[in-house]
Amino acid sequence: MGRVQEILPVVPQWWDQACLELKKRDEKLGELIDQYSDGRLTYVKDPFTTLVRSVVGQQISTKAASTIWQKLKASCPEMTPRKLSKKHRRTLRSCGLSDRKVDYILDICRYFLAEENIEKNFESLSDEEIIAELTSIKGVGRWTAEMFLIFTLGRPDVFPLIDLGIIKAVEMTYFPNSDFGELGAKEKQKAILELSEKWSPYKTVASWFLWKSLNNSPMR
Repeated sequence: MGRVQEILPVVPQWWDQACLELKKRDEKLGELIDQYSDGRLTYVKDPFTTLVRSVVGQQISTKAASTIWQKLKASCPEMTPRKLSKKHRRTLRSCGLSDRKVDYILDICRYFLAEENIEKNFESLSDEEIIAELTSIKGVGRWTAEMFLIFTLGRPDVFPLIDLGIIKAVEMTYFPNSDFGELGAKEKQKAILELSEKWSPYKTVASWFLWKSLNNSPMR
C-alpha cells in the first residue's frame, strides 16, 4: 500500500494585501491586525478529511474531538471515502463516535464517492453554490460549510454570521460599553452584518482576526 501524501497548509496569496487594505478602512480592526501580525490564516486543500473532522468535533470539547480523531485515524490510516466507508459501524463506534455521527460520516463518504470530481469543481463554484452543495450532506450545516470555505478553499470573503465566537469578538471590539449584549439574536446579527459590509471583499480576514482576539487556538 502506498503512503498517502501529506497535504501541507497554504497561506492565501491575497492575505497581505487584504490586511493592508482593511487597516486603512477600519481603525479597530487595524489594531487587531497589528496585534496579531505574527500570524496568518492557512488552509489545507483536503475537502473530504476536513468535513469528516468537522463532524467528529461537533458539540464536544476540542480535547475530546482530538482524542476521537486520533482513534479514527488509527483505525483508518488511509483516510479516503472508499476506505472509510468500508469500515464496520462497530469499528467507528469504538473510536468514540455516536450512532448519529457515524451516519453523518458515512453520508460524507457516499457524497464524495458519488461526486468523484467535486473537489475540482469546487474551484468553479461560488461560495453560496458550495454551501448549497455541502449542506445537502447529512450533518453539514451552514456554519460547517463556511468553515470549509475558509480553511479548505481559502476563500477571501466569508463571514460566519452565526458563529458565537465572532459575535462575542465583535461585541468586545466594537461595542464594549453599550447595550449590544442585551439585544436579541436577530438584532445582533443585523448590526454585525451592517458592520461587516466595510470589510468586503476580505471578510475572511476580519473573521480570522476577530477569532484571534479571543485567543482561539483551534483556528489556523
